[in-house]
Amino acid sequence: MNNYLNHKWREFVNEDKKPARRNVLSEGRKTKSKESTVQLPMIIPQISEKWGDPSSVDRQEVEALLSKVAKKGTFQAKINNLNKFILSCQPESKECASLATSTILSRLMALEVLTSIVYDFNASAGGFLFEIFVAALLGADAQQVIASQSRKEGEAGDIADITYKGNPLSIKFFKGGESGGGSKHIGGSIRDLLGSIIEYGMPIPYLVAVKDTSASGDVSAISFYEFTVGASAKAAAAEGMEIPEGMGGDFDIFSNPSWTKKPKFKIPVSHLTGKRKGKDMGGPLATLKFGSPDEMKATANNYVGQLGEDVTALYKGMSDLSSNINKYLIRNAPTAGRQAVKDATTVAYRARKIAPE
Repeated sequence: MNNYLNHKWREFVNEDKKPARRNVLSEGRKTKSKESTVQLPMIIPQISEKWGDPSSVDRQEVEALLSKVAKKGTFQAKINNLNKFILSCQPESKECASLATSTILSRLMALEVLTSIVYDFNASAGGFLFEIFVAALLGADAQQVIASQSRKEGEAGDIADITYKGNPLSIKFFKGGESGGGSKHIGGSIRDLLGSIIEYGMPIPYLVAVKDTSASGDVSAISFYEFTVGASAKAAAAEGMEIPEGMGGDFDIFSNPSWTKKPKFKIPVSHLTGKRKGKDMGGPLATLKFGSPDEMKATANNYVGQLGEDVTALYKGMSDLSSNINKYLIRNAPTAGRQAVKDATTVAYRARKIAPE
């Protein structure tokens, strides 16, 4: 998978760019001053299941990356910060010019990760990767739940995809919008749901992400819905499983006969989006603004352009500083000395942007 992502990263950053920008992350970038070339590191995000393990080095690295993009706070606040980073480097925005290079690199990587999950994988792989991305985004002790391979036939499994602060969270990643073909229901095993309610002592929280997809396949937004799925104790007893009272949650799977088609339950997605009469959740918890692959690539171009300007300006300033100091010391040229002071100021400014204190 990493080789594939490496290939996609090079396409994402390099495709359809002018030569000067294409060289920024691959071959270096020549400045107008003589033959000065700046070599920048190729930064490749490596998506792996280790992101779901809070003790892994991979998880620690991606948390450091996301901390520069989606800072601490509620899940809703993190999504708002993701929106900010996508919108803050548009041509009309002045914020991009004030960003530190380390922040730009982090945002480029996060942009690539998100775009890859949304566009480059099928529903199954995309859903799995989205689970570990959410675990990394939540941080702390959030970790992916690994399905047991030793479960006996008929035994209840864990319906949660991740746990966070000791609580379960089931995550779904659906396609909606004009294109059709998306999932119409939120569902799962009745036995797994009841078993998880017993294990955790609570209705199971769900986080559902619905992609607003056009007929052409472009994703303009991803809306997040949060709710709980539970079951009544009396109905669960009829299934041979005892659960405490008061575990109905926002959606009791036994409250509507059409939701319970043994051995599965199915709750229509339309109840979340408000497009169906009856119980709905009153709108999304948060909405991540997105865009087509071309729009995401344009955003990346804006970040890459600013990244090249900062780094090349630093190296050019260092070259000019060295040259002017030599002229002052060797030739006793006062003008070169004064220019060296200005060069030093430029170097300090650019260095602080790249490595802020």
